[in-house]
Amino acid sequence: MPHSESKQLLGVVPEDLRHASVLLLVRAGRVEPKVILTRRSRALRTHANLWSLPGGKADANDADALDTAIRETSEELGILPNTISVLGRLPDHILVESRYRLAVFLGLLEDSVVLNPRYEEVAEVIELPLSVLLEPRYRISRLRTLGSLEFLVEDIVYNQVHIWGSTAGVLVTLSRLLFGEHPDEKVEKLAKYNSLTKLPT
Repeated sequence: MPHSESKQLLGVVPEDLRHASVLLLVRAGRVEPKVILTRRSRALRTHANLWSLPGGKADANDADALDTAIRETSEELGILPNTISVLGRLPDHILVESRYRLAVFLGLLEDSVVLNPRYEEVAEVIELPLSVLLEPRYRISRLRTLGSLEFLVEDIVYNQVHIWGSTAGVLVTLSRLLFGEHPDEKVEKLAKYNSLTKLPT
């Protein structure tokens, strides 16, 4: 997003934001790294049936934003917190309409860990190949209106799975951080991607 649009966005961001955290969880895999995504249950009151990263809103007992991300991810996927290795924090995302500041953490999940999703919250789990983020053919650009501002956002569509909103935004951010701003620069991107496939399993 151009800097001028980023400055304009500040005018529509609510001041009383609530706090939530998600974990961009990568399973190293024997063939290639994959990102774990969940489809939210239709029974949930907010963001029902949407593809998302595991996580949720902050609880009063959470020590910090990372504690929220690990607690929520562990509950949703039915895994132990000590099977997650946190690598770092990505830029926060602002969800203007639902009034959340979303803290985003990057983590690795041991390849041998079996997922036991909590189906009251999670309808489905997929593991999205990280290589999908390299391919422009899986991206759809569309016009988004926020207040008086119009700007382009990118969705990700892969095998009938349509990822949009903040989840797509986080994945696109990861792609740009790992592989650069321009998806057509294949040589440099693929070299970086190949190094990722050598993560320990």
